[in-house]
Amino acid sequence: MQPTLTPTFFESRSTRRVDPTRVDPTVNSWVELLLRAIQLGFVKVIAIAIVIGLVAGLLGALCGVGGGIVMVPAFVLALGLKQQEAIATSLAIIIVTSLVSTANNATKAGHLIDWKIVAMVGAASAVAAWFGTDLMRSLSNPTLTRIFGVVMVLFGARMLIKG
Repeated sequence: MQPTLTPTFFESRSTRRVDPTRVDPTVNSWVELLLRAIQLGFVKVIAIAIVIGLVAGLLGALCGVGGGIVMVPAFVLALGLKQQEAIATSLAIIIVTSLVSTANNATKAGHLIDWKIVAMVGAASAVAAWFGTDLMRSLSNPTLTRIFGVVMVLFGARMLIKG
């Protein structure tokens, strides 16, 4: 008897109950494996994820938003993640985006980064983020969606009014 596996990301969002992590011994080549992945919808999900990453990376670099305002709604609407999954996934991706942007700003752009502010705000936000993630996990997905929407509307309105 085989152990029961937790459904993967792709399984839980498709109607098929095929476990894509198991390699079928009848699949003899990478081409056949790729064709099977296409049938399961991997290519669509990967394409959507790449587009989300490109848009979030560009807007994050242009606006300094980290990309979360793009990624969280896109993950929920286009990839079907729950709000909690979208937030946690976005935060993990923002690490990579921020490191790349910071390295580029620090090496090519001169003195754009105020490292004293980075140290103070970074320390404070790290503490708040630690406790904030516990709070996020305790809130329901609809509540988190409403909070996210209110924050975006308030900041967006302020930016439009103040210019």
